[in-house]
Amino acid sequence: MENSTIQQKVATTTASVLITNANQNAEIHQILDQEAANTLYSGNQHRELVISIKEMVQSCLDPPLSANECCIYRIPANLRKLNEEACTPQVISIGPFHHGCKRLELMEKLKLKYFQRFLQRTSFNVESLVNAIKLHEERVRGCYAETIEFSSDDFVKLILMDGIFIIEFFYREGFQELSSVIRENHILVNSISWQAINMDLRLLENQLPFFVLDILFNLAYAPNDESVHPSLTSLVIEVFGTFQDHKFPRNYLEVQPIRHFIDLTKAFFVPSSRKLLKSPPESNDLGRSTDHLYIASQLYEGGVKYKLIRSCKCLLDLTRHLRNLVGLARAFFLPSSRKQVLSDESNDLPNANHLCTASQLYNAGVKFKVSSSKWLVDLTFTNGNLEIPRIYLDNDTETIYRNVIAFDQCHYPLDSHLTDYIVLLQFLINTPKDAELLIRKGIIINWLPNSGAVASLFQNLDTNILYHPSTSAYRGLFRDLNAFYNNTKHTWKATLKRDYFSTPWKITSTAAAVTLLLLTLGQFICSIIQLVKM
Repeated sequence: MENSTIQQKVATTTASVLITNANQNAEIHQILDQEAANTLYSGNQHRELVISIKEMVQSCLDPPLSANECCIYRIPANLRKLNEEACTPQVISIGPFHHGCKRLELMEKLKLKYFQRFLQRTSFNVESLVNAIKLHEERVRGCYAETIEFSSDDFVKLILMDGIFIIEFFYREGFQELSSVIRENHILVNSISWQAINMDLRLLENQLPFFVLDILFNLAYAPNDESVHPSLTSLVIEVFGTFQDHKFPRNYLEVQPIRHFIDLTKAFFVPSSRKLLKSPPESNDLGRSTDHLYIASQLYEGGVKYKLIRSCKCLLDLTRHLRNLVGLARAFFLPSSRKQVLSDESNDLPNANHLCTASQLYNAGVKFKVSSSKWLVDLTFTNGNLEIPRIYLDNDTETIYRNVIAFDQCHYPLDSHLTDYIVLLQFLINTPKDAELLIRKGIIINWLPNSGAVASLFQNLDTNILYHPSTSAYRGLFRDLNAFYNNTKHTWKATLKRDYFSTPWKITSTAAAVTLLLLTLGQFICSIIQLVKM
């Protein structure tokens, strides 16, 4: 009985264990199946994410931006916020960046009016114009530093309307009196808005590629018949030249083409974006002059001092100073030369990260003079004379400078010529006193309210710009000016001249004082001699 009871319990327990194990196995399989399903589902999710990322990247790369053609940029936010008005068109939109702005819609009527007059004057059909733009559409799109979302037809219409307006605008500027132009369009424009259009055409975000304007112009006029109609380039240079104080370089177009109106405006300031008064060309010029050297007695008469180099371990060590020696000889014997004496290696020049102000340099004996150079950026320092090309400042100066600087920063970030120039002026003109000095010397022609506005202009222009002091075009100038200032002999000489010999009255007073001193000293000596004899 007991055995049967025990067997029954064992059977029951075994059955229970088997059922439990079966349930556990079923749960385990269910969990594994669920995990497998989750893994598969997760894989599908990742696959969709991967596809989504690929499509996003592909959409950004299509169409690609052309590094060779790209030249029209939106002004970076950190520069725009400094003066929003100087970066934004006030009257008319040109190109796609500000197209459709309600504030500028009035001028769209003037564009249509000019388009109609262009067709009447040239007897051209619209189809030929459209075909010309369509043929170069991709190249035009590639000139903008962002993807233009306009459809092909809308984009071509935009370029055509804006391009014809610009051609008609410059045609009227070149061949008609302003008064007659305003009379013809008195409902839409007046003399103030006409001037505002001129300024809007020189904003970086308000540009068309110059080559497309040239294409439209050459369709309307024979490209080689300048006796009847000048080229578009000549016409634009003539019109812009009336607003500039420096001449357009004749050989500029031989070096590089004009990209747009900002590029052309920059050419009035800088000889070429690839050619400036930099240290490597200077040192190369010195290198060409090593075929001649004055003899020792001539150099001595010219002021060269000879010293024994005790640290020289080898006679040949002298050769590494040869080119600098030739440069020094040229400086002594050719004081009128505009070339600066620079180191053999441009890398030896110190960084252009500090310069004394104009007032400090003036007190140290530096003489400020107006340079005869036609390049705004051509500053030279020779024999204590700092020559600076004349600078004209008015209400439009900041707008022009900011847009050219922005183009420099975007297009030539490592070779920004005008930026180097602005930083140099920022060092020189730190206070209204510095500005007043340059105004008094005739270097700055100021139509701003006062000298404080001049100082404020240059202090604000270099805010938030990318500047490389180690590659500045003015490293040699910084070095020479700082060295002159740190030489106490120049400071003493300047103080003596300023305090005792600056005016005829001071000269007379000084001479009288010296004469009285000498007479007193002579009388004192005579008295001593008499006492000794007694």
